[in-house]
Amino acid sequence: MDSLNHFQLLFFDQIKRKIPKQTSLVDDISTHLNISIDSAYRRLRGEKEMSFSEIINLAKTYDVSLDSIVSNYFNEVSFTYHSFSDPGYTLKKYLESILGHLEFLKTSNERKQMIYLSKDFPIFHYFRYPKICTFKMYFWQRFILNDPNYTNTDYNFEVIPKELLHLSNKIYGLYDEIPSIEIWNRETVNSTLNQIEFFHESGLFTNHQDVILLLEELILLLESIEKMAERGSKKQEDDKVENDSFSNYELHYNEVTIGDNTIFFKLGDDRKISFITANVLNILKTTNERFCADVEAMLSNLLMKSTKISVSSQKIRTKFFKIQYDKINNLISILR
Repeated sequence: MDSLNHFQLLFFDQIKRKIPKQTSLVDDISTHLNISIDSAYRRLRGEKEMSFSEIINLAKTYDVSLDSIVSNYFNEVSFTYHSFSDPGYTLKKYLESILGHLEFLKTSNERKQMIYLSKDFPIFHYFRYPKICTFKMYFWQRFILNDPNYTNTDYNFEVIPKELLHLSNKIYGLYDEIPSIEIWNRETVNSTLNQIEFFHESGLFTNHQDVILLLEELILLLESIEKMAERGSKKQEDDKVENDSFSNYELHYNEVTIGDNTIFFKLGDDRKISFITANVLNILKTTNERFCADVEAMLSNLLMKSTKISVSSQKIRTKFFKIQYDKINNLISILR
């Protein structure tokens, strides 16, 4: 089979995935291209080569990514990427893009799931606690994005604009509703702890007491995650979870692998999206089928080699979280 013919068959396969099962693809193609039913059949079977204008017409009509098809054929993967060096792409735009992705997931009627392979705390957890949230945003602005507005400004709890905190709160609200699986490791807490200790040693806290308050809030954050893991639910109330609609959180502990902050979304049986972090904050997004299938297989393999510490495995869960609490409390003792 020649490359053009193969491309054409892949192209129609993508269209089939986009239309309702009861819809006649050949009738649709005939209508949109203004050709006979027989001509439509010959194009569907690859007997008649399509023109460039016909391909563009159908790609727009059915919202099919030509890039993803070409990438699969030529062994390449295309990502959507926004760089903080681009004019106008700010931390606010970054947060708005995360919000947009979660809103898309929420409005989808398909069964949905998120798997988060974490190198440090999954970003959504920061957004529930204002002190930790402002600290992380300050760190990103000053040391990752080199924002001149923060270069000569020490850290305090009021340093981040309220609109960014409002955005982060909306993001957490949406995350709270999406069924999630998180894979942690023994280093997950260390990144944030190291950053706090660095700030203290560098004299970047306006008020020494703030560092203690920050670490105490980090304990509260960890306690809320432990409670979520114990219940298998993001629901925070103390009342008992009575139905499966609230069973939307799994936490797994991998003793060997250090994650790389990969986020994988699955909608229904077929739609998959992979997000790979780059340069600390930048996000590479792709719906490339081959790549997403490999990511899903990698995560499935990791899950099989990890210990589920949500709902079950209470002894291991308690031991895991105690180690994390001890790290934070030891730092508090040193810095008091």
